Amino acid sequence: MDRACAMRKYQKINHFPGMSEICRKDCLARNLSRMRRLFPKEFNIAPRTWVLPADYADLQAYARSRKHRTYILKPDAGCQGRGIWFTRCVKDIKPTDNLVCQLYVSRPFLIDDYKFDLRVYVLVAGCDPFRIFVFKDGLARFTTVKYRDPSAVNLDNVYMHLTNYAVQKNCQQYVRNDEEDGTKRRISTINRWLAKNGHDVAKLWSDIDDVIIKTILSAHGVLRHNYRSCFPDTGPSSACFEILGFDIILDRSLRPLVLEVNHSPSFSTDSQLDLDIKSALILDTLRLVNIGAVDKRKAMEEERRKARDRLFQRGSRREGREDTERDLAQSAESLRRYEDAHLGNYRRIYPPQAGQADRYERFMTQAGSIYHETAAARARADCARQLRRDLERKWAEEREFANRQQQQQGTARQRQTQQQQQQQQKQKQARPESPTDSQASDRVKTKRESAVTPSMQQTPTQPLPPRSLRMTKRTPTSYSLASERPSASVQNPSSSFERPRTPAGRSQSWMKKKSSDCPVCCSGTTCCAAWASPSWCTGCCTAPPAQCQWQRCLAISSYQRLLSRTAAAAENR
Repeated sequence: MDRACAMRKYQKINHFPGMSEICRKDCLARNLSRMRRLFPKEFNIAPRTWVLPADYADLQAYARSRKHRTYILKPDAGCQGRGIWFTRCVKDIKPTDNLVCQLYVSRPFLIDDYKFDLRVYVLVAGCDPFRIFVFKDGLARFTTVKYRDPSAVNLDNVYMHLTNYAVQKNCQQYVRNDEEDGTKRRISTINRWLAKNGHDVAKLWSDIDDVIIKTILSAHGVLRHNYRSCFPDTGPSSACFEILGFDIILDRSLRPLVLEVNHSPSFSTDSQLDLDIKSALILDTLRLVNIGAVDKRKAMEEERRKARDRLFQRGSRREGREDTERDLAQSAESLRRYEDAHLGNYRRIYPPQAGQADRYERFMTQAGSIYHETAAARARADCARQLRRDLERKWAEEREFANRQQQQQGTARQRQTQQQQQQQQKQKQARPESPTDSQASDRVKTKRESAVTPSMQQTPTQPLPPRSLRMTKRTPTSYSLASERPSASVQNPSSSFERPRTPAGRSQSWMKKKSSDCPVCCSGTTCCAAWASPSWCTGCCTAPPAQCQWQRCLAISSYQRLLSRTAAAAENR
């Protein structure tokens, strides 16, 4: 639309804005279905079609009422036979798929037992008013496998059911460059075969023309509205033209049915037949639309003259309107004379002859009203779709926000737990053991030692140290403190311990290395061997055991108090 609006008066473009109304499979199905509801007999020109998922319920109802039917499924905007598949059971179709479901024509017209369709080239030279031409020679595309009624055995054989050239050219039985018996033939060859076998060719093409006109008229309202919006001052000479490829199949009664419309039919020339037909088609099209009718220099001068007239307010509005109407009538008549003189291999099908002019007027009127209903329906559908998307986006954001909050809370709890653990560890490392803790440990040890039986008790004259004080090293350089007896300094808590010698095999540097772990209560210059072993402290510390923060010294103090209590109890007996 934007590109069309930016065009100048002397330019032409080979597409109409809004032609997708019949060139997309889903839009074509909707337009023909609406017209069929208004004119059931006149618009029975295509197989029954459903646009999924919107028409899924109608498809289910149709399948329940008419069983044993075959359906062909196509993408809504596909081409060249890609994504097409067949089914005989509607349950195989998912209700959420974006597809176009069409009733398969199971009884087509056959030539030599082969199925075929017609590629008819149609030129739309103008849409306001419509000017439609049909190229007399086109292509008949055959299958490479003889046709059989669709069944579970042959339903997947695309070489039997699809006539697309992009599909059939991959088959080994494909026959090229044979206009009489080839897989691709001229339409003129089909006309000769039909006439030879007693069929009415003139009536057949009259029906085909009628199908083409009705198909294009189903989108008349959209095309005219878009064209007038983009080109308000073009006059009878259209700024657009388009070559459409109609795919038409014949049933066994030679009734034409439109399958689809291609807005960009293939112009590739893989064979001499394609080259002959398509080159003549393009040449006749360029002659008929009269590309050089408007001179660029004259058109630009005319635009500047009109701009000056508007600026200086020259001329009367009434005279200008009358002149415009007279010029339009003369231009339309001259355009018709030119087209009749340069038809080439084209033939005009619309506007029809004088006796058939009223035949399509009612269709155009209803097509215009359908456009308004369609626009309103599209607006409602777009609004509902946007609202649904907004709700889904809002729900997704709420779920994401809730998940993010849960993750943040879990991370915060984990971080708080780690900080608490680190603080506890730092407090344990920085704070020495308090006297209350030492007293509590003394009470616990006293209770454990008081539970010893009388037979295990020793006399106070020769006391044995507790088990924690009789630990020995089991290494080759070990030494034993269990054989040593507590000296008087041990029995007297107020006296200091004797500094032992360095154990055998241990160097003084090793003791100094270990002295870094010694508690601060020790005033010795070197650590005792018992502390480094590790074992209980034996006297390198000059502080009394009651004031020492080392656990072993606390144990000695508790043991001395226990001995004094035991001696007092023995004297009382």
